[in-house]
Amino acid sequence: MLGLAVAVALFEFASTAPAAAQAATASPAPEPSASAAPLTAPKATTNGPADKATKAAPAPMSYLPTIDIVPQSTFATGGDYTPGQPVPEGTVRTGGKITQPLLSNLNLSYQHGYIVEEVGTHGANTQSIFVDDPIDDFRLNYSATKSLSAAVGFFYRHRTCCPSATNDAGGVSVHESYLELDYSFPAIAALGGTQLSITGRATRTGAHKPATSFNSTTGGDEGDRIWPTAGASVSIPVDPKAGFTAFGSYTFAKDYFNFTPIAFWYNIIDFGFTKTISPNLSFNLDTSNLTQHNQGFPFTFPNAIHRTKVVLTADIHIPLGH
Repeated sequence: MLGLAVAVALFEFASTAPAAAQAATASPAPEPSASAAPLTAPKATTNGPADKATKAAPAPMSYLPTIDIVPQSTFATGGDYTPGQPVPEGTVRTGGKITQPLLSNLNLSYQHGYIVEEVGTHGANTQSIFVDDPIDDFRLNYSATKSLSAAVGFFYRHRTCCPSATNDAGGVSVHESYLELDYSFPAIAALGGTQLSITGRATRTGAHKPATSFNSTTGGDEGDRIWPTAGASVSIPVDPKAGFTAFGSYTFAKDYFNFTPIAFWYNIIDFGFTKTISPNLSFNLDTSNLTQHNQGFPFTFPNAIHRTKVVLTADIHIPLGH
């Protein structure tokens, strides 16, 4: 999100497996990498007489990075919006991720992606906008066990439309540091290997100076505080031999833009399919539905932001150390 979905956005981005956060960021944030081989391989041992075969030692850990090239194409499929500007449906945006191992269970990662969507309002107000926001996520990932992982990081999203394009002096729409915990439950054999996971995140957003043009009755600046978000996801191996997996997720997410006095809170539901062609190539189809809570901001109550979209993504996985 945001672990989950992000995503926007995404976490979108994110996405990413549907991270959550994507958050609306709806942008998904990068998932911690699986534990690598031990730092030093144990010595080979023998089982009995000298003529018995010696067990092979595990391969030593590689310190070379892994690169993921991630092209994506986004299509608006609904939502309460009135198209009022050209929307480059299906336009390909190419992001990526680089992961640098530090220890067998510790790595650094950097992910660059995009939250592309047409956003409208749910209610009487038919305002709509199109956004094509680049996002960046820096993380230190730690795998405590096969089930439990943690990450600390910094995320930011740059808005390319709307009021923040002129009111945000720093050019960054959302920027926050975070601590994330992720727990994956054991696969359920009776359900064909279905696996559930949960993600919790605490983010700290810096203080902002919101534009004076917004409705002052919504409250003052909510920056420089800790925000909790969370999500849950399910992965269902539909046809493991064919590399076909279904997934779904729910994320309770938020955005806090530099130019607004309050945070936007969302419910994000994602579902879709992943097709693994090889260890180095996979494709992902994600259907995402984001609904803002009825906060009366940035649109007059009871209007709220709403959007639905389909994102097609490829992942070209290049481990330089193997």
